[in-house]
Amino acid sequence: EALLAATALAETVGSPAWQQIGWCLVGRVHRAAGKSKKATAAFEKSLSCDARTAHGTEAALRLGEFRYEGRDYNKSIEYFKQAAKLASGDEQISVRARAYAGLARASRDKGELEEATRYFMTVAILFDDPELVPQCLYDAAGVFEKLGRHKDKREALKELAQRYPNSELVGKDPK
Repeated sequence: EALLAATALAETVGSPAWQQIGWCLVGRVHRAAGKSKKATAAFEKSLSCDARTAHGTEAALRLGEFRYEGRDYNKSIEYFKQAAKLASGDEQISVRARAYAGLARASRDKGELEEATRYFMTVAILFDDPELVPQCLYDAAGVFEKLGRHKDKREALKELAQRYPNSELVGKDPK
């Protein structure tokens, strides 16, 4: 029923904003059902609408996630950058944080380690998400290790322990 309603919204309402919202909702339904190709197509339609809504920002983030999962790091980086740019308002701060974290992971996996550390630490410095920030500090420590930046690794792990002492990542050595 949700799919029918979202599709009707996307296909019948004349406003680009409502179409963007509708296609994003269609993408959500397909994503929840594990239909990544259909979800991707819907999120692409949402993002292509001539509108600027939070749903378009979400579509960019989801497309970045799908491309990352498919190991298309270049395309995922494009979508994550677009999501970060679109999430300019305070009401979308969590989307911006997730977009930066996505940029960090994609950069790391692409082999752009310096870029990855910048994004991981950006999340750690600018945001206070109790799940995302500890993971980013931990992942930054792992990248610092690969770069031979042992002092930076220790500092990231120290910050992790100080800010999130109950995190399951405290005391683990990142590889």
